[in-house]
Amino acid sequence: IPFKIFIRKNENGFILSVDSTDKMQLFKNSKEEMVGISNNERTVFSELAAGNYTLLVNTFEQPIKIRLK
Repeated sequence: IPFKIFIRKNENGFILSVDSTDKMQLFKNSKEEMVGISNNERTVFSELAAGNYTLLVNTFEQPIKIRLK
């Protein structure tokens, strides 16, 4: 993977940070798109519940599957 993914947990749920300037989308159970906040260095998805997620990155061919528990 050409970028770093960081996962943290706090009282509101999980926080997923991706250090990449590429456009990306995060889906829960491949249906519901999660909204993230982006700047010119990273994208952050916050308040994520436990479950299965799929990260799609425009410059990466394969989807990245993430399980939070």
